[in-house]
Amino acid sequence: MSVLGQMQTPGVEPRGLLEVYPNVSYTLDEINGEDEYRAGVDLSWKPSSSLQVTATINPDFGVVESDDVVVNLSAFETFFPEKRLFFLEGGEVFNTTPRSRTRSRGPSGSGSRQTTSTFSPEPTTLLNTRRIGGAPRVDVPDNVNVEGFERGKPSDLLGAVKVTGQSGQFRYGMLSAFEDDVRLPGTIETGPNAGQPVRVEGDGRDFGVARLLWETTGRGRTSVGYMGTMVGYSDYDAIVHGVDAHWLSPNGQWEIDSQFMSSDVNDITGTGALADISFKPKQGVQHYLSLDWLEDTLNIRDLGFIRRNDSRNVIYRYSHTTGRGLKRLRSKSTSAVVSNEWNQEGRLVRSGYFLRNSWTLKSLNEIRTELDFFPSKWDDRNSFGNGDFKTKNRFVGEVAFGTDTTKMLSFSALLGGRQEELGGWTTRSALGMTFRPNDRFSLDLDLNYFDRDGWLLHQFVFGQSEPAFDRNMFTFQAQEFQPKLAMDFFISAKQQLRLTMQWAGIRAEEEDIYTIPANDGELIRTMRSPLDNGKNFTVSRLTAQLRYRWEIGPLSDLFVVYTRGSNLPDQIDETFSDLFFDALDEPIVDIFVVKLRYRFGI
Repeated sequence: MSVLGQMQTPGVEPRGLLEVYPNVSYTLDEINGEDEYRAGVDLSWKPSSSLQVTATINPDFGVVESDDVVVNLSAFETFFPEKRLFFLEGGEVFNTTPRSRTRSRGPSGSGSRQTTSTFSPEPTTLLNTRRIGGAPRVDVPDNVNVEGFERGKPSDLLGAVKVTGQSGQFRYGMLSAFEDDVRLPGTIETGPNAGQPVRVEGDGRDFGVARLLWETTGRGRTSVGYMGTMVGYSDYDAIVHGVDAHWLSPNGQWEIDSQFMSSDVNDITGTGALADISFKPKQGVQHYLSLDWLEDTLNIRDLGFIRRNDSRNVIYRYSHTTGRGLKRLRSKSTSAVVSNEWNQEGRLVRSGYFLRNSWTLKSLNEIRTELDFFPSKWDDRNSFGNGDFKTKNRFVGEVAFGTDTTKMLSFSALLGGRQEELGGWTTRSALGMTFRPNDRFSLDLDLNYFDRDGWLLHQFVFGQSEPAFDRNMFTFQAQEFQPKLAMDFFISAKQQLRLTMQWAGIRAEEEDIYTIPANDGELIRTMRSPLDNGKNFTVSRLTAQLRYRWEIGPLSDLFVVYTRGSNLPDQIDETFSDLFFDALDEPIVDIFVVKLRYRFGI
């Protein structure tokens, strides 16, 4: 596009624009027997085409969107993408590298039409706005119990302001947000007041972000930027600085993105650097090299996201896509990836070789395959600080088929197998269906089933603390079932009814016990005590939401939302059907919300 001619429109005189969005909401919480009325206002001021200021006072975020159900029993954090409009609008200036951008996982219902990427890196970003208004950090006394779902509820925001603009070759952005103080309901567990309700209180956090970017474009692109973030706690601050540089060659073949990071969190400092190099010698062919060097003391998690620090990582990827000279195919693509990651001790902690292929037929049906090999490596995370242990070589293979998604009715299927860390096999099967009779209605249904053998877990994931056995690991035989339903019905051009439901059920039986040796190494199989009944467990998590949206006018909406969610404790003897219906009948989230937001322009 940089070589296209310029077009001018004379006589246009932009004027400043001020928009006010008052909003009111009513929330009924059936679990706690509470209802709440809330009022707030959003402001947007655009004095010129190169400057915009947005602010929100007493916002009511998160009441009209729900996250996917995720069962994560590893030591690594799950990344959830931002869905709140205030943080999404104009947020491009805060993307410091391509890794800052959220990877798209496809539309709802499309999951089983693709081979699941065993190696799908989460973003590395200095700014993960989901931290703002996220679960609070509060110290709970030892003799007080606060339910997990209460600890995981979002924090209330008092307000936030964002400024984005451009002046010549400089682009800039600033963001500030302030949380209300935390008040969590709890119960005293011991002492003379055992059983009495109590409130656990804590201070809210303050957030600040500053971004400045200089760039020159035309034939190619060169840019250098800075971003700093700060999170203020009651007793310390978490401060992060980042400098990023980017270069795109005039012919577009070479692209280099790099970033240097430093952190100072509670007087602990750390540094890190990353670089991404892309070379495209011709259309459809790409060579990509990714390099990371991160100290173990680097900490950007207070307002950013990183899979792990203490990393020396090298990834090479070759990809080839073409649609030329094919007789029976519309297009085909191949990618090969080599990935190796070491910690500061020089131990290989992540390694994989990946081969993926995709063929799109003339009929628009699609076939995907994936074959991966994971060499033996050290696991220094999933023992939760209780030593390092070695895993065995592993293979993964999957094949998927999907029909033409432009048809009224389309289907998909997937079948695959993957080895576990100690050699057992897990098989995965998936079926998907999309029904779209017209532009106003769509129905997506996906079913995923895992049959695990040798699933390796640490006792920490069960919420238990037994110091004498902290170096124990357990393998399980487990079945996991994950159905997902999404329905969209456009009653009219401005009215939408949306239903989503996701459930994850797991039934696991303990197989063997292993011990991490004192000097690290391969796990040692341990005999079970005759008095040990095993650590069999179940998981049943459900999220369902029914949402009605009426677009009254431009950027003016009425939402009526009902959300129901559950996370059942262990029910060892229950079947999948029992777990599912119990999840429906025993919610921990049961909320009805009505929210009105209306735009006034000046």
